[in-house]
Amino acid sequence: MTLGHAALAMLRGGYLGRALGAARGASPAAAPASPSRPPGPSAGQHRIQSQPAATSPRPQALARLRTCAASPLATDRPDAVSEARPAVSARLACPICKETEFDSADLPSAGGSLACTRCARTFDTGDDYIDLTLTSGVEQAAYRPRRRLGVWLFSTRLVGYLYERGWRQSPAWPAMGFPGPTKEFEMAMEHLEPCVGNWILDVSCGSGVFSRRFAACGRFAGVIASDISGPMLKEAKQSMKEPGYSTPVVLVRADVGRLPFPTASLAAVHAGASVHCWPDPPMAFAEISRVLRPGGVLVASTVMTVPSAMSGLARDDALRALDSLFPSDVGVQLWREGELRDLCAMSGLQGFTCHRNRMFIMFAVTKPAGNEG
Repeated sequence: MTLGHAALAMLRGGYLGRALGAARGASPAAAPASPSRPPGPSAGQHRIQSQPAATSPRPQALARLRTCAASPLATDRPDAVSEARPAVSARLACPICKETEFDSADLPSAGGSLACTRCARTFDTGDDYIDLTLTSGVEQAAYRPRRRLGVWLFSTRLVGYLYERGWRQSPAWPAMGFPGPTKEFEMAMEHLEPCVGNWILDVSCGSGVFSRRFAACGRFAGVIASDISGPMLKEAKQSMKEPGYSTPVVLVRADVGRLPFPTASLAAVHAGASVHCWPDPPMAFAEISRVLRPGGVLVASTVMTVPSAMSGLARDDALRALDSLFPSDVGVQLWREGELRDLCAMSGLQGFTCHRNRMFIMFAVTKPAGNEG
């Protein structure tokens, strides 16, 4: 099997039959334990609004203020991210105005909602995750989002169930050069070392392959696991019930192109094996840059084009000629390193470094210190 055939087979679900066989004997895990609530915040900070369904907002929730550190994340040294006082709970925001903030410590019970009075909108908080997408909390009479094949595929219940019950174990991943989740996590942690002790956003988290590793390692104050796919988030919840997890995990349904987090509120963002599925990559990179604090780090991995995997084996002009034979859009977007560099630079992210192996690329960039979002 060529690298191109391996990529297309995996990305178009060619291993679903094999994965279905592996899934027949799988038993679902229990739901994750709820994170403990921190003590109330100090006075003088921004207020939030949250309300349970069919009732008025709780006075204590309305009176509670956000608990995050107000000081900038970075100091005069780019590696000083971990020295800032970390938040004791996750900061969320209205996906419309991005100004009304919600605190993960003040979430209403399952079936309730979060309210943004500025936008006159409410957002659902279900049993499995908080839904902070634009479609949350409203009945859609006619509008249906148009999704690329890759986005649609990973939003289905079938792929959500199969992702770690055969899909992620398919031979297509190592054929493309992916070293495997454990090694990829170790590689990501090398770049995330300056962010230890703070909250991390695992964007496009899927079934929680990396989210639970971030939680289990005990090196972060908390983990926000976000994805646009509800079925994937349900699988993530089921997969994160592990003994010894003391790190709080908040599951959020979110659009990577409109992240529901305050500006300059996060120390670290991780996007593992996901950039090829983003429907609007320039907007996604811009949003990640917006939510990162000065000195914050983005680590991401994705799939490169087949000619890109041949870099070093042929001249650049020959590889460019091959591009027409291997389309980069096969339901998902396959990348060239130069394109990823440009997207990061366009979004104000600097210091691009990467590791490549055939069609696999992991890259890291930093939000410049001194730029307040």
